[in-house]
This record gives sequence, C-alpha cells and structure tokens, in this order.
Amino acid sequence: EKRTANILFEEIFYNKLYQSYRVLCIDKPLVGGIANTSDPMVKLNQIVSLSDCRSFLASFPENEIVLKKINQHSEEFNESYMYVTGLEDQLVYKVKSLASDAVEQLLCANPDFRKVMNNTVRLRELELVIESYVLGVIHTKLISFLRKSFYEEDRNLLSIVQLHEGITMEQLGIRKDFHCDLTEAILYLSSLDTLVTVLEKLNCLKATIEKINKSVELKLKSAKQKLTSVTTDDLLPLLVYVIIKSKLEHLRSTIYYMEHFHFVNLSSTEM
Repeated sequence: EKRTANILFEEIFYNKLYQSYRVLCIDKPLVGGIANTSDPMVKLNQIVSLSDCRSFLASFPENEIVLKKINQHSEEFNESYMYVTGLEDQLVYKVKSLASDAVEQLLCANPDFRKVMNNTVRLRELELVIESYVLGVIHTKLISFLRKSFYEEDRNLLSIVQLHEGITMEQLGIRKDFHCDLTEAILYLSSLDTLVTVLEKLNCLKATIEKINKSVELKLKSAKQKLTSVTTDDLLPLLVYVIIKSKLEHLRSTIYYMEHFHFVNLSSTEM
C-alpha cells in the first residue's frame, strides 16, 4: 500500500557522542493503522502561535460561553490585580489558578476535550493551548509587572550586551570552520521580547537553534568541507554570539516569564 504524509515539523536530537540527527514528525503513520483525521483533536500538535490557539478554541461552538467567562475573569485580573514587587510567587499562583480554572471549565463544556483525558500527550497539548489563550488576554498587564520588577536586571544585562556588541566569533572561541552568516538566526531571536505566549517564545528559541545549525551546514557545504555535527560545546558560543547581536532589551524579565508562567509538563508534549 502506497501512503503519503505531511511533515508537521522537524526536530534535532543528539546521541551520546553529541552528534546531531534529524527526526521528522508526520501527520499520519506510514505503516499500520491510520489515525482518524476527522478527529479535530489531531490538530493540537500543529498549534504554534497565539492566533492558532484562539482559532482552535473558537472552532468549537460549545466553547463560546466558557471562553466569554475566561475572558471576563482574565480582564478582572487586568483591571484589579494589585502587584507588589518582590511578591512574584503570588503573581505566579494567581496566573496558574486562572489557567487551571480555564482548563477545568473547557473540559466540562466540551465532550471532544474530555475524550483526551486518558491520553497524556493530547491532554498536555490541550492544556498548553488553553494556557496560551489565557496568557494572551493578560499578557500586557503581566509583562508590565515583570518589567517593572526586573527593570534594573534587564538594564544591566543590556549594558553588558552593548559593551560586547562588537565581539567577533574568533573572540568567542568559535571554531574557524563554523564561522558563518547568522543574520537569519539573529533576526529571529530579536523578536523574542515581542512574542506573547511562552509557547511562542519556546518555538522561537527552538527555531533559532535550528537556524544556527542550518547556517553552519550551509557554510561547510559551500566550503566543500565534510559535514560535522554541531555539538553542545560548539553550539553554546554560537548561541551567545546570536544573543549578543540580537540586543534583547528585556532578557531577564523574559527568562523569568518563560520559567514561571508555563505550567504544562513539556516532557509529555511535542516541542
């Protein structure tokens, strides 16, 4: 039986010798049983942006009333939550409660959502979509709190970056055969501060690393050199170079946001 499948995304992994290899995620198996493509929940692992999250949740008529309630509770947070600098733990708890309540309400309202409760991977993907939806409503208020709290650290990190903006690949100890044009990776990472959800920011970091690897491969191919795997030790200085050249203004507050306002266990999801 001849079968075709769409490639959803590509992952880069490393073996025990730190050699990279690529894994393609496809939308259906090439052998064995075929997944039910009429199931709307199969779209979950294709969602990468806030717009995707909103469109997916809005595509179910039974979600309409619950989404209005979620919006209402989130707007109440925007209008009335009083943040005190130094009490970030309370802020994290409040946002986590908003996201957890939203998950519970949508699971109660939507029979398609309840079907994935016994599927750990699908359930985590759904939780990530709902979490992103909530963050999309409260992001402006939330990020203003964090940037105020981490203002000095953001400014200090930016000063360090600006101090080293003229640094070269050679000065960072990057292998000479890996010296390449990283403009695409730099432009991509420079959008990190402007992205809204943690999901979008994580995908931005993932894509940045993939673009670094691709740039190195293109350089080696153009120089007709043998393709060499980019090890973790090789990747680190390349990533530092890209971070410096990206000149992110809110690096510390962005890192805190990504660390503390992502409540889904990623070990069970495709990233």
